[in-house]
Formats: sequence, C-alpha cells, structure tokens
Amino acid sequence: MSRKVDVLIRGYSDNIVDITCVEQPALTKEHYYGGRRDYIEFSTRDVFMVHYSSKGIWEIQHTIQGELENVEITKCRVDSIEELADDSEDYSDILHVTGVVEWIDPWEAWPPSEHEVLYKLTDRIQDLTAPGLTLLYALARVTR
Repeated sequence: MSRKVDVLIRGYSDNIVDITCVEQPALTKEHYYGGRRDYIEFSTRDVFMVHYSSKGIWEIQHTIQGELENVEITKCRVDSIEELADDSEDYSDILHVTGVVEWIDPWEAWPPSEHEVLYKLTDRIQDLTAPGLTLLYALARVTR
C-alpha cells in the first residue's frame, strides 16, 4: 500500500546532494554531484534541477511538474557563500515535497543518457531491488 511521504533535498559541501525521507529510509541517499546541472527524478514524474553555482550556493528548480501534492523550495537566504560565517551550512536552497513516492533517481542529464540508464539498470538488477525490477520491466516494454 502506498502512503504519502515527506522528502527533503539540499546540497552539502560542494559535491553532495542529500536526499532524506524519514518514512521510507530506502529513498534516503547521497548523490555525488557531477559538476554540471544534475537532475532528481521522482516516481511521480516530477523532475528537479540541482546546481552548485559559481558563488558557492546550491540552487534547486522544479523543471518538470508531475503529481507531487506539495512542493516547497526555500531559497537560500544569501547570494554568495562569502556572506556566511565559516561554519555555516546555510548555503543551499531546500526542497521539501510531500506525496506518494515509490522511488527517487538522480541523473547527470535530463533526459538521462542511454549509458546512464543502462548503468542504473545493471546496478539495480544486481541488487534485485523492487525499483530495479520495475525499471527493467519498463525498459522491456519500451524496447519491444
């Protein structure tokens, strides 16, 4: 049975995107940022662009609207990391979403490259996780 969950996404350091879901720990992950614009896809067909700016601020934008019930992006309160104290972690937009979420996938491009899709598919099949089998089934239907 699917239930609503809350998911928080924010940037840390200069190379980590933190995805946290208390209700479904399997959705929690750290994504290592590729240095360009990365994308976070939800099972609801929502897609968010995440970017670490030249001013040291993590920016998050809702690029494709899907079926999430609630989407809130709290913008970083400063324009540059230079405006913050050395020990501050206030250098990121924070995304808070609520909805029925079955999976979350970070991608290095949108739409993802064939190579990236095949890599994730292989990784999930080896783990035999439910999202991996779902992705395999979806790919099999598309390639017929």
